Amino acid sequence: MVTLHGPKGWYAIYEEPAPVGRKVRMVEAWHPETGDALVVGKRGLTPAADLPGFQGFDQCGHSIAAIPAPDGWREVWRTGDGTIRTAPVVGWMIGANSIGNALIFDDDLGLVATGTAAPGRNPKTAIVPPGVDAEERWNAEYGPTEY
Repeated sequence: MVTLHGPKGWYAIYEEPAPVGRKVRMVEAWHPETGDALVVGKRGLTPAADLPGFQGFDQCGHSIAAIPAPDGWREVWRTGDGTIRTAPVVGWMIGANSIGNALIFDDDLGLVATGTAAPGRNPKTAIVPPGVDAEERWNAEYGPTEY
């Protein structure tokens, strides 16, 4: 188990061109010398304000811990053109209210906590357990034509 930073977490807010709109990235650490909030970028931790579209910060709920996910769990969503996309669930973030959000790794966005926002994607997502077809799960949750 990995303990996360402090009793309350922070996230950085970004504004992207339509159709993406607002997206968020969790603050993972604070730079020890500059105090800059650091988020996961394509090359590791980077100052949140250095990424394009940065708007500011906000507090999120109490984050208590993160635990690794078993192999095979995925998040599924449809893009604006109807394409089904998936990303592996790498862990579960547990809040003080005992609610868990999946932590996924997206090739374009890096580490993302689901349930707090759907950065750069359709706000509708579904979590797919091992051995279940992603498109079948999507269709069962939202229907075959829902974006």
